Amino acid sequence: MAIIDKKGFIRGRIGNMVYRKVGDTNIIQSRPGEVRQTAATKESALEFGLASSTAKVLRQMFTGLSHYADGSMINRLNNTVLNAIRSGTEETRGQRDLHHADLSTLIGFQFNRNSPLDETLLISPDIVINNNGLVKITIPAFESNELCWLPAANGCFLRFTVISVDFKQQYHQLLGHHEIDVSKGKNMEQMEWTTPERAEKGSIILVALSVVFYAPDGIRRDGIVLNDKSFFPAAIIAAFHSPYTANGKENKETDSYRFPLAGYQGEDMLRELKRLQLKESKKK
Repeated sequence: MAIIDKKGFIRGRIGNMVYRKVGDTNIIQSRPGEVRQTAATKESALEFGLASSTAKVLRQMFTGLSHYADGSMINRLNNTVLNAIRSGTEETRGQRDLHHADLSTLIGFQFNRNSPLDETLLISPDIVINNNGLVKITIPAFESNELCWLPAANGCFLRFTVISVDFKQQYHQLLGHHEIDVSKGKNMEQMEWTTPERAEKGSIILVALSVVFYAPDGIRRDGIVLNDKSFFPAAIIAAFHSPYTANGKENKETDSYRFPLAGYQGEDMLRELKRLQLKESKKK
């Protein structure tokens, strides 16, 4: 039903026509017809939903990095995860998720593309995972000028975060967090660090690195954090499928580090994909 308002403008619907006011003009539009989705279109939409739900979990896992992300980070991560899922060759749509993906697609993902990590830190840590599920990070020796410093900074932290996630068991687990304090003008020797916690076999391991610059506040040398949404170098620098032989349960403290995947709907979407495919197969 349409009405005429106090100013004489028509608002609402008459038949297949919609009347609305834009400024001082009455606009008339026809209602769009019903769009019939093909099975392939529905499958694509469900797989994108799977990727979006997966990406949401990754953002929650790296909340501290997502906080300073650029405005397009959510869409970029959704598409990166979708491309990773589609890269898997072992399974077909409806069976595949990030566990079947080529995880190299995630490596180099920038949380803030206004300040790419590889343009701030000009070295590449070496990262490996052993058969027991421990992640070892080797930071090569580097000179102070291999960091692109903010003018006001007198130091920075290289912050490594290592997290494993299992979308089938629906949990993620902090394997370790490590900081390296770097003073401006000081060269650094090679360093090694190994996660204190082991990953479970079958899980996915992601390593993120951020560079947090600071300046003294008159009380503490690292009193003022200089990073903000306009400058926050942070990226995923490694991604692994945990070895089949890994056994995180060897750690007595493992369970205390586990967190459920809040709001994850990927398994529901995979079931809906299978239901849709079964329905289509019966038509043939």
